[in-house]
Amino acid sequence: MEAYLDRASEPGLVKVECRFLGTGAALMTKEYGSGFVLARTGVGVHTLTFPEYPGRYIGSQTNFDATSAIAVAGYTAVVTVTSPLVLTLSTFNGSNAAADMAAAQWLNLTLKFKTEATS
Repeated sequence: MEAYLDRASEPGLVKVECRFLGTGAALMTKEYGSGFVLARTGVGVHTLTFPEYPGRYIGSQTNFDATSAIAVAGYTAVVTVTSPLVLTLSTFNGSNAAADMAAAQWLNLTLKFKTEATS
């Protein structure tokens, strides 16, 4: 498969692609994604800590996969900035309650950062 460089309307955009496998009430398994350390801090709450500044966080894209679609129906993920080096990832179930992901659930996450000072 050929790979292509991303093109964007803004210079200096960087993406961090991640895929996490749910493990219930434990640290999710990072199937891929590099440049950060993942830690579980509570029900449905994980932190992503970067050893160096990745750039200004400008957003994320998420989607959920599961062996059965109903298993992730209504699930939502929210990313918030805790500090320049730490992002908090929170997952919620279809009832809007904080929820850990089960073993047959995956979260695909793309984090977007701006690394250049241009506007």
